[in-house]
Amino acid sequence: ASGKSVVLKLFDVQERAARECAILAELNSKSADTAPKLIESDVLFVQGNASIVLELGYEVPLFTARALQDDRGLLQRGNGYQLLLCVQALHESCGKVHCDLKPEHFLHFEGRYRLIDYDTALDMLQEVKSPPSTEGYTSPEVARAISVGGTVKITPAIDV
Repeated sequence: ASGKSVVLKLFDVQERAARECAILAELNSKSADTAPKLIESDVLFVQGNASIVLELGYEVPLFTARALQDDRGLLQRGNGYQLLLCVQALHESCGKVHCDLKPEHFLHFEGRYRLIDYDTALDMLQEVKSPPSTEGYTSPEVARAISVGGTVKITPAIDV
């Protein structure tokens, strides 16, 4: 009853919901400005879907007309710095790699950009055959592994 808007996120696989909950709980305690606040962490699996409740973020273009008119690029650099802090927090606080970074995974929360959708994150240094990714945003290492049917070691470079 706080009056704040929230979002109910549904998952078709309970393991992915549990993974996202664990990562968000860790980030909320160690680096709260980099991830959405986890409001309800009970992963309920009802009628084929698991759900969690998060604070609501908004899509705000990273490069607005106002930012593009700034010939010194201060707003763009500030936004870029916020994005890097989000990714760094995931790598250093949780030992995870997001594996699916793209502009749509950065939303605006109370004046700051934060990274969302941690259900695709994997532990660093594991070898996997086909890490989660979005075509067009895939790192060269992952694209190469997918094209030849090989494995890729999960490192922070995948999130660059």
